[in-house]
Amino acid sequence: MPTLTTDKIIAKLNSYFTDNQYVFWYDDKQEFKDIIDSIVQHLSPVKLYKAQANQQFKSKIDLLNDSEHKYLIYAPYKRPAIQENYLTDMEHYSKLFTADATQIILEELQLPENQLLFVKKYNSYFGAKTRRADFVKYWSDTFDKTPEKGIIAAITKTEKLDMNELLMKVIAQAMLIIIIFLHLVNMMCLILFGRWS
Repeated sequence: MPTLTTDKIIAKLNSYFTDNQYVFWYDDKQEFKDIIDSIVQHLSPVKLYKAQANQQFKSKIDLLNDSEHKYLIYAPYKRPAIQENYLTDMEHYSKLFTADATQIILEELQLPENQLLFVKKYNSYFGAKTRRADFVKYWSDTFDKTPEKGIIAAITKTEKLDMNELLMKVIAQAMLIIIIFLHLVNMMCLILFGRWS
Protein backbone atom coordinates (compact mmCIF):
# COMPACT_ATOMS: atom_id res chain seq x y z
CA MET A 1 0.00 0.00 0.00
CA PRO A 2 1.56 3.31 -0.99
CA THR A 3 2.23 6.00 1.58
CA LEU A 4 1.97 9.74 1.05
CA THR A 5 5.63 9.95 0.02
CA THR A 6 5.50 6.92 -2.25
CA ASP A 7 2.32 8.42 -3.70
CA LYS A 8 4.42 11.47 -4.61
CA ILE A 9 7.02 9.22 -6.22
CA ILE A 10 4.32 7.40 -8.18
CA ALA A 11 2.72 10.68 -9.29
CA LYS A 12 6.09 12.07 -10.40
CA LEU A 13 6.97 8.91 -12.30
CA ASN A 14 3.55 8.87 -13.98
CA SER A 15 4.06 12.48 -15.05
CA TYR A 16 7.44 11.55 -16.56
CA PHE A 17 5.86 8.72 -18.52
CA THR A 18 3.33 11.00 -20.22
CA ASP A 19 6.11 12.27 -22.52
CA ASN A 20 8.80 9.59 -22.23
CA GLN A 21 9.14 5.93 -23.06
CA TYR A 22 12.01 5.42 -20.62
CA VAL A 23 12.67 6.73 -17.13
CA PHE A 24 16.03 5.91 -15.55
CA TRP A 25 16.33 5.58 -11.79
CA TYR A 26 19.85 5.14 -10.39
CA ASP A 27 19.73 4.05 -6.76
CA ASP A 28 23.37 3.52 -5.77
CA LYS A 29 22.50 3.05 -2.07
CA GLN A 30 19.75 0.57 -3.01
CA GLU A 31 17.35 2.42 -0.74
CA PHE A 32 14.30 1.51 -2.82
CA LYS A 33 15.26 -2.04 -3.72
CA ASP A 34 12.62 -3.52 -1.40
CA ILE A 35 9.71 -1.39 -2.66
CA ILE A 36 10.46 -0.83 -6.34
CA ASP A 37 8.13 -3.67 -7.41
CA SER A 38 5.20 -2.24 -5.45
CA ILE A 39 5.86 1.24 -6.86
CA VAL A 40 5.77 -0.07 -10.44
CA GLN A 41 2.43 -1.81 -9.78
CA HIS A 42 0.92 1.65 -9.35
CA LEU A 43 2.31 3.08 -12.59
CA SER A 44 -0.01 3.10 -15.56
CA PRO A 45 1.14 0.72 -18.18
CA VAL A 46 4.82 0.65 -17.39
CA LYS A 47 7.19 -2.29 -17.17
CA LEU A 48 10.07 -2.54 -14.73
CA TYR A 49 13.53 -3.30 -16.07
CA LYS A 50 16.11 -4.05 -13.36
CA ALA A 51 19.42 -3.13 -14.90
CA GLN A 52 22.70 -4.68 -13.82
CA ALA A 53 25.92 -2.68 -13.71
CA ASN A 54 27.97 -5.16 -15.70
CA GLN A 55 25.31 -5.81 -18.38
CA GLN A 56 24.54 -2.37 -19.80
CA PHE A 57 24.90 -3.41 -23.43
CA LYS A 58 22.46 -6.29 -22.89
CA SER A 59 20.07 -3.87 -21.17
CA LYS A 60 20.21 -1.53 -24.15
CA ILE A 61 19.46 -4.34 -26.61
CA ASP A 62 16.60 -5.65 -24.45
CA LEU A 63 15.00 -2.21 -24.18
CA LEU A 64 15.40 -1.32 -27.85
CA ASN A 65 13.93 -4.67 -28.92
CA ASP A 66 10.67 -3.81 -27.16
CA SER A 67 9.65 -0.43 -28.53
CA GLU A 68 5.97 -1.05 -27.74
CA HIS A 69 6.22 -0.57 -23.96
CA LYS A 70 7.25 2.10 -21.52
CA TYR A 71 9.98 1.15 -19.05
CA LEU A 72 11.17 2.24 -15.66
CA ILE A 73 14.83 1.27 -15.73
CA TYR A 74 15.81 0.71 -12.11
CA ALA A 75 19.58 0.57 -11.68
CA PRO A 76 20.69 -0.33 -8.14
CA TYR A 77 24.16 1.09 -8.70
CA LYS A 78 25.87 4.44 -9.19
CA ARG A 79 25.26 6.15 -12.51
CA PRO A 80 28.32 5.42 -14.65
CA ALA A 81 30.47 8.13 -16.18
CA ILE A 82 29.40 9.11 -19.70
CA GLN A 83 32.31 7.35 -21.39
CA GLU A 84 31.48 4.11 -19.54
CA ASN A 85 27.70 4.27 -19.93
CA TYR A 86 26.22 2.40 -22.90
CA LEU A 87 22.80 3.85 -22.05
CA THR A 88 23.84 7.53 -22.28
CA ASP A 89 22.19 8.12 -25.65
CA MET A 90 18.92 6.64 -24.36
CA GLU A 91 19.13 8.82 -21.25
CA HIS A 92 19.29 11.92 -23.46
CA TYR A 93 15.80 11.31 -24.84
CA SER A 94 14.46 9.97 -21.54
CA LYS A 95 14.08 11.23 -17.98
CA LEU A 96 16.25 10.66 -14.91
CA PHE A 97 14.49 10.20 -11.58
CA THR A 98 15.81 10.40 -8.01
CA ALA A 99 14.04 10.09 -4.65
CA ASP A 100 14.87 10.68 -0.99
CA ALA A 101 14.61 7.46 1.02
CA THR A 102 15.01 9.36 4.29
CA GLN A 103 11.69 11.11 3.71
CA ILE A 104 9.98 7.78 3.09
CA ILE A 105 11.50 6.28 6.25
CA LEU A 106 10.39 9.33 8.23
CA GLU A 107 6.84 8.76 7.07
CA GLU A 108 6.98 5.02 7.71
CA LEU A 109 8.11 5.75 11.28
CA GLN A 110 5.18 8.17 11.60
CA LEU A 111 7.49 10.92 12.83
CA PRO A 112 6.89 14.64 12.29
CA GLU A 113 8.94 16.61 9.74
CA ASN A 114 11.08 18.13 12.50
CA GLN A 115 12.63 14.66 13.05
CA LEU A 116 14.09 14.46 9.52
CA LEU A 117 17.62 15.28 10.72
CA PHE A 118 17.32 12.56 13.37
CA VAL A 119 16.37 9.98 10.72
CA LYS A 120 19.24 11.12 8.48
CA LYS A 121 21.70 10.92 11.38
CA TYR A 122 20.70 7.33 12.17
CA ASN A 123 20.09 6.26 8.57
CA SER A 124 22.19 3.11 8.94
CA TYR A 125 20.08 2.00 11.92
CA PHE A 126 16.82 2.63 10.08
CA GLY A 127 18.09 0.84 6.97
CA ALA A 128 16.64 -2.49 8.15
CA LYS A 129 12.87 -3.02 8.04
CA THR A 130 12.88 -5.03 11.27
CA ARG A 131 14.60 -2.22 13.18
CA ARG A 132 12.09 0.29 11.81
CA ALA A 133 9.25 -1.97 12.95
CA ASP A 134 10.78 -2.29 16.43
CA PHE A 135 11.27 1.48 16.60
CA VAL A 136 7.58 2.09 15.79
CA LYS A 137 6.52 -0.57 18.30
CA TYR A 138 8.48 0.94 21.19
CA TRP A 139 8.15 4.62 20.25
CA SER A 140 6.50 7.05 22.65
CA ASP A 141 5.55 10.69 22.16
CA THR A 142 7.61 11.44 25.27
CA PHE A 143 10.70 10.79 23.12
CA ASP A 144 10.04 13.79 20.85
CA LYS A 145 12.81 15.88 22.39
CA THR A 146 15.29 13.00 22.61
CA PRO A 147 14.31 10.53 19.87
CA GLU A 148 17.49 8.50 20.48
CA LYS A 149 15.61 7.02 23.44
CA GLY A 150 13.32 5.40 20.90
CA ILE A 151 16.30 3.58 19.36
CA ILE A 152 17.49 2.46 22.80
CA ALA A 153 13.96 1.26 23.67
CA ALA A 154 13.79 -0.67 20.39
CA ILE A 155 17.22 -2.26 20.85
CA THR A 156 16.52 -3.26 24.46
CA LYS A 157 12.90 -4.22 23.67
CA THR A 158 11.73 -2.21 26.67
CA GLU A 159 8.01 -2.55 27.30
CA LYS A 160 7.69 0.31 29.78
CA LEU A 161 9.06 3.41 28.13
CA ASP A 162 10.86 5.28 30.89
CA MET A 163 14.51 6.03 31.57
CA ASN A 164 14.72 3.84 34.68
CA GLU A 165 13.70 0.74 32.78
CA LEU A 166 15.98 1.61 29.86
CA LEU A 167 18.91 1.99 32.22
CA MET A 168 18.07 -1.27 34.01
CA LYS A 169 18.01 -3.12 30.68
CA VAL A 170 21.34 -1.63 29.60
CA ILE A 171 22.93 -2.42 33.00
CA ALA A 172 21.51 -5.96 32.92
CA GLN A 173 22.99 -6.53 29.45
CA ALA A 174 26.35 -5.14 30.62
CA MET A 175 26.32 -7.41 33.69
CA LEU A 176 25.55 -10.41 31.49
CA ILE A 177 28.53 -9.56 29.28
CA ILE A 178 30.78 -9.19 32.35
CA ILE A 179 29.62 -12.56 33.73
CA ILE A 180 30.28 -14.26 30.39
CA PHE A 181 33.71 -12.62 30.20
CA LEU A 182 34.63 -13.78 33.72
CA HIS A 183 33.44 -17.29 32.92
CA LEU A 184 35.64 -17.32 29.79
CA VAL A 185 38.64 -16.10 31.84
CA ASN A 186 38.06 -18.92 34.34
CA MET A 187 37.83 -21.47 31.54
CA MET A 188 41.08 -20.19 30.04
CA CYS A 189 42.79 -20.47 33.45
CA LEU A 190 41.52 -24.03 33.79
CA ILE A 191 42.84 -24.92 30.36
CA LEU A 192 46.19 -23.15 30.76
CA PHE A 193 46.94 -23.81 34.45
CA GLY A 194 44.71 -26.75 35.29
CA ARG A 195 42.78 -24.83 37.97
CA TRP A 196 40.12 -22.14 38.38
CA SER A 197 41.37 -18.62 39.04
